[in-house]
Amino acid sequence: MGTIKNSNFNAFPLLKSPHAQTIWASKIRKATQIEGAAWERIELPDGDFLDTVWTKNACDPTVAILHGLEGNYNTSAYIKCLMAKLEANGMQAVLVHFRGCGRELNRLQRSYHAGDTNDIQFVMRYILSKKPLAPLAIVGYSLGGNVCLKWLAENNPTYIKTAVAISVPFDLSASASKLNHGISKYYQRYLLRSMQYKFNRKVKTFGSFLPIKNPYALNTFRQFDDLITAPLHGFSGVDEYYRESSCLSYLPDINIKTLIIHSLDDPFLPLEAIPNRTLLSESTTLEISKRGGHVGFIGTGKYNSIRYWLENRITSHLESFLCN
Repeated sequence: MGTIKNSNFNAFPLLKSPHAQTIWASKIRKATQIEGAAWERIELPDGDFLDTVWTKNACDPTVAILHGLEGNYNTSAYIKCLMAKLEANGMQAVLVHFRGCGRELNRLQRSYHAGDTNDIQFVMRYILSKKPLAPLAIVGYSLGGNVCLKWLAENNPTYIKTAVAISVPFDLSASASKLNHGISKYYQRYLLRSMQYKFNRKVKTFGSFLPIKNPYALNTFRQFDDLITAPLHGFSGVDEYYRESSCLSYLPDINIKTLIIHSLDDPFLPLEAIPNRTLLSESTTLEISKRGGHVGFIGTGKYNSIRYWLENRITSHLESFLCN
């Protein structure tokens, strides 16, 4: 049985709503520029590849970062801001792009999905071989957080000192349903457009390889995942994909010291899908705030200024394991 604790996060007064938190963090906040970041392509056993981005302080403790759905180094401010924060605090950050999310589309018809831990296992072993003496940790956001937690449970990577997962869609079916109601449909529509566009580009490259006439007609995650994600990755349909890929049932098997940060008002997940203590392992702490949105957590600093609480909280947790 794990630990659930209340967060000390206090939302910025003008950004208290979950949508203000979420949209400010993803669309309004300016990304921190990182000098000397280096791209590296990692070849995978099946002939595909992953694009990674490394900050320059190569001799320091190392943190692998998994982005959220359709995230990218060039478009996701939360990624660059965390990488810059880690670098400033003496840690090397490594962003691991999922297949097709880096500088160009991946080579194969398949893409990535919320339960695919094989690629992460491969790339983490690669990072370990490249930096065998460096203390290692991993951070996952949203879909990347789901992948991170499932990977920890499946592989028990004892070379990892700690892990952090933020705004995790613990139950993919419940998350898909939440994103098909109310204002949350905005996020579904925005993310689906990117996924539909990528699939269309794949069809232009490979020709028709699934019986989909118009991917833009798939207007919900459940439809897209049933007709595209599931068959592309060996699932019989959306129900099997969501059931097998959701990290919720894997949480009791995590043995690595893990911090999960989540908000009660996350517009990507209903309250009832947040795990209780009985679903958490002894090594896991779930830190919950009343507000924060989805990968938001825009707080209040000195003189009522905006304070980006999330990367400060992540960094302080990582420092306690990697820098002592």
